[in-house]
Amino acid sequence: NETFKWDDLSYTIRKEKSIEVDKELFEYNQSFGKNRAELSIPSKQKTKREYVVVDSIKKIRNIYNKGAWENLKELIFPLEVK
Repeated sequence: NETFKWDDLSYTIRKEKSIEVDKELFEYNQSFGKNRAELSIPSKQKTKREYVVVDSIKKIRNIYNKGAWENLKELIFPLEVK
């Protein structure tokens, strides 16, 4: 359940004061839903990683939260998987 994941993440950030997130993944998260043409999926290659320090849950976008109404519609009328 996404709610539990967000609660766990929030707890970890509060407890540890911050977390390190892969920079490429963080940038993907921040740009998700804005301009699909410029969106690049983070690579899984083993290269030297850069990290971003996140000290607040508010700095991470919940890409699954589309608002109460849209989330409810998605439950009632699920998207067709092709």
